[in-house]
Amino acid sequence: MRPLCVISGGTSGIGFEISKSLVSKYDLALIYRSNDEKAFIALGELEKFSAGGVKTFKGDLSVIDETERLSKEIEDWRSAAPSVLVNATTLGQMSFFSLEPVEAFHKSLNDELYPTVNLTHCMVKKMMAGGHGKIINFSSVAAEGSSVAIAGYSVAKSAIETLTKVLAREVFKRGVRVNCIRPALISVSRNKNVVERVDKDLLAQVSDIIGAVEYLLNENTTTVSG
Repeated sequence: MRPLCVISGGTSGIGFEISKSLVSKYDLALIYRSNDEKAFIALGELEKFSAGGVKTFKGDLSVIDETERLSKEIEDWRSAAPSVLVNATTLGQMSFFSLEPVEAFHKSLNDELYPTVNLTHCMVKKMMAGGHGKIINFSSVAAEGSSVAIAGYSVAKSAIETLTKVLAREVFKRGVRVNCIRPALISVSRNKNVVERVDKDLLAQVSDIIGAVEYLLNENTTTVSG
């Protein structure tokens, strides 16, 4: 049996691109929130390269009970502890902290931060029990706080970077490595309207992201963490 890789947001956007790059090496558990059509199309595409080694799981990772249910479903499908977790869920909503109801800010945290927090909390325990694992989180240059109109998104990504550093120290001696990729705006279809207004030299290409993921999963980078 091949090692298991869990990918949140793995049926669309950059998550799907990562899924395509890893499907030849891992069994994939792909978590998505609501878009059944995209999940169906993604599964069909990935199954061409993996006989029975890909399965989709639907649920809202911002809800703890839902996350625990999904974790149990993945465990029932593949009893082994996950070797890799990629937290690729992101929506990137526009929001002004001072001009919108505070609920809009809370929603951004629910959408951008808590899926990573909840899923990591479930999966890292399994990795620690197994004595190994690699976690890759996704941040953004927006974590620097240099962009307007994405207040909640920026704060969420900054928090993910801090979580990465704190958790990396906490679990290093248990064989688990935790890292974070901080790309610029990624040139994928979901970002089409924004991408068209940005200098092409400032865009992160999908190949850049895949290269970073492959580097962090390489057996020669087993001590890279945090």
